[in-house]
Amino acid sequence: MTDEQPDAPPPTEYPGHWAAVAPDRPAIVMAGSGETMTFGELHAEACRIANLLRSLGLGFGDHMAFCLENRIEFLALAWGAHYAGLHYTAASSRLTADELAYIVDDCGARVFVTSPYKEDVIAEVTAATPNVEARFSIGGPLPDHAPFEDAVAAQSADADPDWSAGTDMLYSSGTTGRPKGVKRHLVPTPLGSGGSISAMAQFLFGAQPGGTYLSPAPLYHAAPLRFCMGYQGLGNTVVVMEKYDPEHALALGLEVDLVVGDLDSIDPDTLARLEEGGTRVEHHPADKDETDLELALAAALEAGATSATIVGSASGRLDHALGILLAGAGDRWAGLRIDLRIDAARAWIVRDRVEVHGEPDTVVSLLAVGGPATGVTTTGLRWRLADAAMSPGIAVGLSNLMTGPTATVTVGTGTLLVVQPGREAA
Repeated sequence: MTDEQPDAPPPTEYPGHWAAVAPDRPAIVMAGSGETMTFGELHAEACRIANLLRSLGLGFGDHMAFCLENRIEFLALAWGAHYAGLHYTAASSRLTADELAYIVDDCGARVFVTSPYKEDVIAEVTAATPNVEARFSIGGPLPDHAPFEDAVAAQSADADPDWSAGTDMLYSSGTTGRPKGVKRHLVPTPLGSGGSISAMAQFLFGAQPGGTYLSPAPLYHAAPLRFCMGYQGLGNTVVVMEKYDPEHALALGLEVDLVVGDLDSIDPDTLARLEEGGTRVEHHPADKDETDLELALAAALEAGATSATIVGSASGRLDHALGILLAGAGDRWAGLRIDLRIDAARAWIVRDRVEVHGEPDTVVSLLAVGGPATGVTTTGLRWRLADAAMSPGIAVGLSNLMTGPTATVTVGTGTLLVVQPGREAA
């Protein structure tokens, strides 16, 4: 006998693993241009960026910042900082010169990367951030900024086996004063160690290697950045939309009756065209108690709607993703039959009966929300429930399997969240 334990398998949740397993699989696809970066290319680029940052004297726990629009280099830059073991701050590309300079200075960034998208404010930012030691521009020249592409190309694409994973330090929007950064304690952790985002992606949304994840939001937000990196760590292709606004509904020939929310990311020209076309616009302040989704559901009820479909992406923080899934569970929305389409997943808020369609062995999970649910009866599922009682936190309804093309779930009292995680590409 021996007390020796077998070596644990190496962590796999980072592009380096997938570069070895599936180097030609697309890691990033830009939805508008179709520009693509494979996992092999992403890993090599991240290694070059990490080596560049280390060559500039940055070590584990040091800080860099970047301010970019949605572009293909964004996630490679984030992974490069992650590989180098840094704290990295992605700043909103919509910030004013004063706001951006404050964040770059406050986070302690020694390196700053931006693009000509911020050309109108870059001189003021440069003057107000004297502690930055190296500045780079992606996609074109900027005064006092070296070409990032040239600097990266001069570096090795080899990974250092001693690298430890970095982490993001992201900032609030600053609606109640100066933006506030959340700096997480950084301890040496091997690249590819799993986290809560990837675990949630697998559990709630059925993420599997080879799948596709759509990110419609600005990547500088905490949610999209973390979810995109989490899904890529699981070997998924991330499709990044350059921008997301009602323009896409117009392009599909859909009539937009109402735009509601704080409108902090809508293109002004698109908004003007919608208003000219008769679309009603309700503009709310960013500093508000209700979410944009709640405002939209309230507007649907006011308009006499009896059902609502919520379409979105899990590119949100854990609280945001759960907030979307639980949006219809409150008594306030009892007058709406609500279904949700979140990436490849489908979900239903059920207060009476729902019919679910899919292939045999498709996963269907039942979760009581807002209190106990009684009289729960199912058909077409392998583990049948008959007049059952379910309570929040009890996992009896998790990971059931369809036995045929149709399953039904009936509720006597209370509310269920019925989730079909989905296995297909989003």
